[in-house]
Amino acid sequence: MGLPGAVALALAAALPAGPPAPSPVARPFGTLREQAAMQQEWLRRRLDVFLPALMRTHGIDMWVVPMREYNEDPVFSSITAPETMFARRRTIYAFFDKCAASGTPEGDRLDVLATLIDAYEAKHHAMDAPDPIEAIKFRMKQQGMTRKDLEDIIGTRTRIAEVFNRKRGLSIDMIRRLHDRLGISAEVLIRPSRKEAA
Repeated sequence: MGLPGAVALALAAALPAGPPAPSPVARPFGTLREQAAMQQEWLRRRLDVFLPALMRTHGIDMWVVPMREYNEDPVFSSITAPETMFARRRTIYAFFDKCAASGTPEGDRLDVLATLIDAYEAKHHAMDAPDPIEAIKFRMKQQGMTRKDLEDIIGTRTRIAEVFNRKRGLSIDMIRRLHDRLGISAEVLIRPSRKEAA
């Protein structure tokens, strides 16, 4: 090997192979998980320590914050977890002082308020029990499942199609397996599907 070849070999050995390693990213507020944990702690303290003290100071027994989807109260982001992006169809937050013991005037007032809210919701916003097929589809979506994943629970692809198209009802064994493996309430699964109920 001649002098130019030796110089080239020495230069190749001295230079790093590939691009330089990126410098570590500075994270003054920690990772996203650490930030979320910090925000959850702030929220816990806000709701468990500061809010009850403010309510006692100003003589507020209960604070009710009703909201609708796309019409959130301005305090929404201050009283919910960071991953809660918006209110659901009807969201009602009720804050009350946990120190109101049962049998005291404050506790009795709290019981009356809770009963009134429950009666109002039952009258004006009654919710139908979910349809069993829709409940299965919802749980599949939550868990990233496909119809193929249900073959060992419901049966063949044809059987799954019949159940999903409401041409065949769920058997007791299917209900048990769906309840055990997917955690869907048996009370929901034993209800007739919407087409069968019509």
